[in-house]
Formats: sequence, C-alpha cells, structure tokens
Amino acid sequence: MFRKLIIGSCLILSNVAMANNSANLIIAPNQTQVFWLHNISQQTIIIDHQTSNPGASAGWGSILHPGNWSLLLLANDKASKQLFILTCANEQPYQRLDCQKVIKSGQLKGTAVPLSLKNYQFWISEDQPLSGLMAGIKKWKIGYTSQQLQSFSNN
Repeated sequence: MFRKLIIGSCLILSNVAMANNSANLIIAPNQTQVFWLHNISQQTIIIDHQTSNPGASAGWGSILHPGNWSLLLLANDKASKQLFILTCANEQPYQRLDCQKVIKSGQLKGTAVPLSLKNYQFWISEDQPLSGLMAGIKKWKIGYTSQQLQSFSNN
C-alpha cells in the first residue's frame, strides 16, 4: 500500500518525510488527503503541530498510546506542495522524541474525501486500535471500505 524509500538520512513513506526528529507530511497541490499515524513504540506519545498564528485555536496536540493509530485529514489549496510538520514527545515526563523512532506514518491511498471537507484539516480518528479507525471514516463520510483497511493493515 505504500512505498518505502531511504534518501540520505530521511525516511520517506509515501508523501511523508522524517527529518529533524519530526514527521513532515507532504500535501500534494490542490488536494485533500488522509494520513495515518501508528505508534510503534512501547510508550504513550504526544503528537503536536505548532501553528504560526494560533489565535483562539485549541491546537493540534494529540495523545497516541502504544500500538494505536490516528487518521488526519489535511487540505492544500495552494498550487505547490505544502509541509505539515508534526513533532513527537513523551507524555511523562514531557521530552521531545525522534518521530522516526516512535511512529510510522503515510498517506491512506484510495480515499474519496467529500467536497464538503475539501478545505478542512482535522483529526478523523485519534488514538484508536486499527479496528477503530472505520468509525471516524464513516462519521465523516470518507469513501474507504473496511476491506481496504484490512488490505492496508496487511502491508
């Protein structure tokens, strides 16, 4: 379901680059894409995205327990690729971690995002076992089947 490439010291998993201890999600021009995150460590981690102008925003911080998954919807209305940079940290005590060592991530291929969600960015599902991801996909009416999810999880 995804290609794994090693370029220099960066690990790239289908539209995801790991660099400088962060996960850099690469959003294609003029597209809305679904990305997955999987905690491969034995510790609870905090995944965060720092915004340049937070205003009244509650932020992007999210907890991800060992073995659990999250889905993130990201939109790009620009004519060029955009980066969405995530950082990783221990929950207790709070300490920055190298994302490459604690999460795997990639683009969930084959999704059909409704037009009503085309310019939004939010967590579709947070901190779920793989079997729990379909609830978020169904809630937001994203075109993706449980058979596709099963196929994805086998890769």
